[in-house]
Amino acid sequence: MILLASLSQLTVAHASEDAELLRRVLIARLAGDPDFPVLVMIGPGRPTPGLMRSADALEFGVVANGSTLVMPWGNVGDAFVYALFTPSAPKARAESLATWLHLGLTLGHKDDENFRHGLAILREKDAVAASAIEARLAPATAVVPVPPPADPANAPAGIPDRAVDVAADPTLAVDATGKPQKPARARYGALSHPVGIAGIDALMGPRANPTAARKRKSASIGDDAKESDVPLAPIIKSPIGAKTPYNFGTPSTDPGPYWTTQGQALYVPDRAGDAGVDRIHVGCYGNHTLQFVPIPAWWGGSHPEPGVEQESWKQLTGGNLGMPFFIERAYSSFSENGFMIFTSGLIAAGSVNNVPKYPCFRFPSDKWPTALSVTNRNEFLLVAVWDAKDNKAQLAVLALGLTENGKTGFCLPNWGIHNVVKLLGYVDLPGLELPSAIASTAAGDPWAAGPNESYAFDYTSADNRKRYLADPAIARSGFAVVLSKVGNKAAFVDLQPLLAGVRRNCFTTPELAAKARVFGNEDAQWPYTFKHAPEMKPVVVSTFTVPAPTAVRTSMRAAHGRPAIAAIACEKGEVRVYRVGGLLTEAPATAADIQLHVIIPVGANPCSMAYQREGDPLRPSQGQGVGSWDAINYVFLVCCRGDREIDWIEITATGGECYRRFHDKRLIDPVHVQHMRTNSGNAAYIFTVCDFQGRKIVNYRVGPAHIDDQPIPIASGAAIECTGWMEFPGSPFMVSADNVP
Repeated sequence: MILLASLSQLTVAHASEDAELLRRVLIARLAGDPDFPVLVMIGPGRPTPGLMRSADALEFGVVANGSTLVMPWGNVGDAFVYALFTPSAPKARAESLATWLHLGLTLGHKDDENFRHGLAILREKDAVAASAIEARLAPATAVVPVPPPADPANAPAGIPDRAVDVAADPTLAVDATGKPQKPARARYGALSHPVGIAGIDALMGPRANPTAARKRKSASIGDDAKESDVPLAPIIKSPIGAKTPYNFGTPSTDPGPYWTTQGQALYVPDRAGDAGVDRIHVGCYGNHTLQFVPIPAWWGGSHPEPGVEQESWKQLTGGNLGMPFFIERAYSSFSENGFMIFTSGLIAAGSVNNVPKYPCFRFPSDKWPTALSVTNRNEFLLVAVWDAKDNKAQLAVLALGLTENGKTGFCLPNWGIHNVVKLLGYVDLPGLELPSAIASTAAGDPWAAGPNESYAFDYTSADNRKRYLADPAIARSGFAVVLSKVGNKAAFVDLQPLLAGVRRNCFTTPELAAKARVFGNEDAQWPYTFKHAPEMKPVVVSTFTVPAPTAVRTSMRAAHGRPAIAAIACEKGEVRVYRVGGLLTEAPATAADIQLHVIIPVGANPCSMAYQREGDPLRPSQGQGVGSWDAINYVFLVCCRGDREIDWIEITATGGECYRRFHDKRLIDPVHVQHMRTNSGNAAYIFTVCDFQGRKIVNYRVGPAHIDDQPIPIASGAAIECTGWMEFPGSPFMVSADNVP
């Protein structure tokens, strides 16, 4: 008999790093030792002896009491994994045995016979590791002192992932002063520290139910209630150059014009020690051919992303970066750096092959970064943070800059080319629990011309300062929206004080401008921290109740008679669109400005939203060509994991609609979508989907491609065509890329 586990006591799914490491050891052991003994928690009482019958990255099967139990790893917690590993512990390697013992201590098994026996064996195998266990066995007191946050610049070697960092453990019942505190880690689990398959699976929310009928929702075109058969574009290996595959065109030894769209893909790796982030190409034009098959980056390094080998990253983390679980870029301009969050608390930027710059920053151990946003012309990095010491949500504001050839530039529009990050301070977000998503806008004209590098702004002369004050590219207003899915809240934050401070210090008096040309790490050195310049600190305008919000996007400006908005997706299958009023103007912003504009039904669990960065070729009302770039303000792609579909929504002056629902049998478990910028003249409308359980990323084109402005329609006459996919040594869950000019 096969039992699909659904017992309430088993649906914990908040695996720590220790449990994740043991899970990997169990999977690896099964390959050479089938049917090895385990202990199984089938109900209350003592675990039941059983045999491990099968296991992979997603699920496992055991035989116990004459029945076969099959369940996803995501449905079991630390206690279940600890029990499974118990019979293996005495013969395990010292590292695995020590991990099991540390987990046993955390779970309260220090007095169990199996635990004591395992510790005795570890003393013989590795006395140093055993002494670390014994140090944790010291009698506990009611109040445990919490040391001050570690200086990230002086992090000792071997710092563990934040999931097992005990320097400021929020699972304690009291803090260092005896004050009761919330058991944040116990409550938030994998949502704050997404480790391994189980952690990322929980972060992405409910999967599709394969037996449930898909509900038909209103859509003006492409309303598929059944699985669609999406045609596949031709995929041909080029005989010249790097001999990479291409889809359209005729290869030529004449290189002709060239562009590429590249970036990073995050995935849960199968193999321990794999970084979990690769550099990829999602599109390219060269030698008169168009390539829209996603492939490993063929120049500059691909597996892993070269950034993970940077000494600066290793120094901040003691050599243990942890697992990357979030990545984001700016969207209205070129953005060469893609900023990632690692479970160690590291914030670090992957790059592209012609911009080898890898800025990084690490939060102290009591600050847990959960999501981030880059303002739309790469001026600032905004990070949603949970303060585990004081149990509160915060917005961390970091300035992005470039220091090169004796020049320095910070907080000004650029192409996402950075090598320095400076923390300016934190903004408390009252009423929010653990933050889960963030989006932001700094409302400079996204299409206004400007320098590629922030240091290229020369504001030493009065004439230049006057010109820059009037430059539409330099933001005068902006806002951020921070979500808390577990708390059902959305906080709206006014960025105007921050942006006004940049304009005032850089472009008004010669004295202020001179100081803003000299970078420094001190509070009173540019860019100034909020401690030195509190008037620059962003302000929370309002906090709304929103049911289980999952993703958010913000418009760059009001465009074509449509309002400036924030679009918030909700797990039950809708996108709530809010008008933001004065938040995107220089007028004062008030809570009353933020009004619900429309609720648009979409598929279940819309766990990812993407900006549409140019007009939809099958939606003439959005326009075509350069002018269609304004579609980024009112058209979004929505990845709905619960219905295995991609939806398109468009915001109008009076409401909005879902105008396309897309399904493809190739997509087993879509969890993330991005619309990829290509290039004018030789281009196509391309979107990329991460298929988590399918272990691949897939590219699609909408409508015709173009070479030398000549259209190449889809041969079958279909509206959408698959242009290829790339498989991974693990489960991909996020992708971020941009066109390389």
